[in-house]
Amino acid sequence: MEDTDESINWVNVEPGLKTISLLLNLDDFKRKVADDIENLCCVIVTSTLCRHSGITKVPYPKHFSDEEGVDENEYDDDSQEDEDMDDDADGNSKGSFFNQIKKNLILSKQDLRKRRHVRFFHVCACMKEETDIRRLIAASPIFKMTGRVPTEQERVSLHQVAHKQLIELFHFLEVYSTPTMLFFVRGERVRYPIKEDTNTPGGDGTTNLKRGLYPLDLLVATGSNYVKWKYVMRNAVAVRNTILKDYDAEIREKEKQERKEARRKRILERQNSKKSEESEEFDDNSEDEY
Repeated sequence: MEDTDESINWVNVEPGLKTISLLLNLDDFKRKVADDIENLCCVIVTSTLCRHSGITKVPYPKHFSDEEGVDENEYDDDSQEDEDMDDDADGNSKGSFFNQIKKNLILSKQDLRKRRHVRFFHVCACMKEETDIRRLIAASPIFKMTGRVPTEQERVSLHQVAHKQLIELFHFLEVYSTPTMLFFVRGERVRYPIKEDTNTPGGDGTTNLKRGLYPLDLLVATGSNYVKWKYVMRNAVAVRNTILKDYDAEIREKEKQERKEARRKRILERQNSKKSEESEEFDDNSEDEY
């Protein structure tokens, strides 16, 4: 199944399309994926322990602050992280599957306009000591009030909490292997639509765990062949377009009405400006006659 939907008006590419947002826990998933009402959310799952993932360390964002949060825009463009990830198990950059995904799916200009409603996320399994505890430190009232840095024992405890949260996220996603790419629309897993029977529960392309659908129905990209991932993602885009067809139509109609209103205001402003100029010209002529 290819993405043949031409009804959507793919316009300028939005900022942030080429970035990858790191998911560290269930709260991240809910805030960034489940609460997204318009995009296809592609969750790439890797592991520092999996040689096929091509990642030797978790590519955390370099900058973090309590008020602004993690600067996710720097995550994808960090050259130092790229160099580290190039050093994969096979000893060459071409073997780094994660870099291949970034280059051929996320940063690729091919089909870029059709990926306007696609967002990428990354979940990376790692050892406890590799987890990022900056958020936990920033959220702790003790460290916030005292301004002190955590002790070695406190850091170990924070790493345990962060690792537990990461494992909870993995259990929620039901990841069986890495690397894997999962697809979500409005927080629900995407699966192949059942065209033969439109009355079948979940036939709209999403799946609800209460319906008890088989995992084989789910649209998932597995293995370490980025070409396969590319075609699976195209299928997911087509399913997303089908699921949110009415939503896209409403958005287009809303934007159309906004453009009409803006055009009406511009015309009215020009007319008022012209009347004002004519009035001033009339006043000048009246003064000259007097």
